[in-house]
Amino acid sequence: MPNENSQRLIKAERLCSKKLIEELFNKGTVKKFGKTRFHYLPVSREITGFHQVLFSVPGRLFKKASDRNRIRRQLRESYRRNKSILYTNNERGFSYLLAYVYISSYAPVWKELERQVIASINYIVTKDKKNNEPPD
Repeated sequence: MPNENSQRLIKAERLCSKKLIEELFNKGTVKKFGKTRFHYLPVSREITGFHQVLFSVPGRLFKKASDRNRIRRQLRESYRRNKSILYTNNERGFSYLLAYVYISSYAPVWKELERQVIASINYIVTKDKKNNEPPD
């Protein structure tokens, strides 16, 4: 687990494995928060060691790479600033695979994106507290 005072998004927290990405999108749960589709899947801590996250903005909706990169950067920054909520309230002791997919064709407002990310993290935390079963 990263240092709780550190707000860096280290390489180990980025979801890069094709196998884990496929598993997340095939077996994971999907929830929509505003203009962001949120995928999550609990996995055992031995597999990843950290919560791992992926950010995606479809090229079909935003033709310019600079626009996609800007939205991805905003999503990443929102998660980075608020991930401590997830780490401090993880009571079941396993990791989550997370994916944020921006699904609107309109450029987002920074505060709106941050609210959606916070809402998704709080959703996982409350679901984690209610459910005491181990992950699949």
